[in-house]
Amino acid sequence: MPDPENRLLEIDALHVRYKKIHAVDGASMNVEPGECVALVGESGCGKTSLCRAVLGLERISAGRVLFAGSSLNEFDAGDWKKYRNRVQMIFQDPGESLNPRLTAGGMLSEVLKVRRGLPAPARQAETERLLQTVGLDPALAGRYPHELSGGQKQRLGIARALAVNPDLIIADEPVSALDVSVQVQILNLLLDIQTARGLALLLIAHDLAVVRYMCRRVYVMNRGQIVESGMAARIFSRPQHPFTRALLDAVPDVDRCRG
Repeated sequence: MPDPENRLLEIDALHVRYKKIHAVDGASMNVEPGECVALVGESGCGKTSLCRAVLGLERISAGRVLFAGSSLNEFDAGDWKKYRNRVQMIFQDPGESLNPRLTAGGMLSEVLKVRRGLPAPARQAETERLLQTVGLDPALAGRYPHELSGGQKQRLGIARALAVNPDLIIADEPVSALDVSVQVQILNLLLDIQTARGLALLLIAHDLAVVRYMCRRVYVMNRGQIVESGMAARIFSRPQHPFTRALLDAVPDVDRCRG
């Protein structure tokens, strides 16, 4: 079980409301340093709303979010600036998350200048290093997003998240918009980076095959609530909640279909 004294991210009885819609309804979960945790559920169950609250993009209606023991509810402007260097997001649609007016190198250089205050020569060297880290040729630094493939765009999005040396990355369906042939490459890249840098990774997904491949622990969300949690091996082999069993039953079984 997770050690309460070693939690990087702790979400305690979180509520997020949009007028009469209760998007997140008392959800609690945690992430330890250096581990990969999955939050799974159907579309519309509240996964993205929970993550947006963690990022400070949605107002917390009730409950609290703690990062390294500090409550987001009590953050001032300086705290938020430091926090956003430590928590980064990888988005589902890499194209929509990139500035079309900046080149790949320009995007990374801007982050390095604004967030880390690096001078121009250091920014250029670090930009090349980041591109290489995510498997991109530094020669692509001069290309705009529309000149990149879907996989290249997502690699650039990962590089941008890494540019501030975060402690936690939230990946919201990071491969669902990519071709199947590219998905495993991106997942392996995320695993390699997580291991090499000791990052914590919160993976938002509905694809249980991705979760099984990536994550040590799993939280299952339904209608804004966490209905089951535990080690991934146990969740997949002995699901306890009817909704979890329904999710697993919904995964296509090619051999069964052929029979």
